[in-house]
Amino acid sequence: MKLNTIFKEFFMIIIALFSISSIIFVCLILIFHFNNVYMGPGVNDFILPLRDSTYELSRSSIQMTCINKYIENNPVAIISPTVNKIDFDDTFIIIEQNPIQNENNTDKFKYWIIDMNKELEYGPFEEDEFNLKKLELNLNDNLKLKDIDDFKNNKTSKK
Repeated sequence: MKLNTIFKEFFMIIIALFSISSIIFVCLILIFHFNNVYMGPGVNDFILPLRDSTYELSRSSIQMTCINKYIENNPVAIISPTVNKIDFDDTFIIIEQNPIQNENNTDKFKYWIIDMNKELEYGPFEEDEFNLKKLELNLNDNLKLKDIDDFKNNKTSKK
């Protein structure tokens, strides 16, 4: 009789543990599912319109920042990945790009200049070619390449 009672108690404990484990497992599955499906943009993600032009700075992840141009109301990446630094005024956007997604090649930057009024993109340039093109286009001396994180905190275009 005692053996039968002990067996019943043991069996009830096993069932309870199995039930609790099943509930925890289902909860974890739901948490992982909803995190993957319904997670919105990360804290470092943003889109910054560049003046009233058809261009924007778009950061969809830390490794993927690009310059988009709206063509027929659709954003098209024209300089990607990844834009490290930019600056802009009423006419021009200057860009430093790391086109190689390889940590060993972080010093291989390319440079771009975009004329927003004429909707022309110049580049990619090496740094010395970039500096010559800035002189040729008579860019404002106040345009200095700035880290894109400086723009993240100010999500509106410079006015």
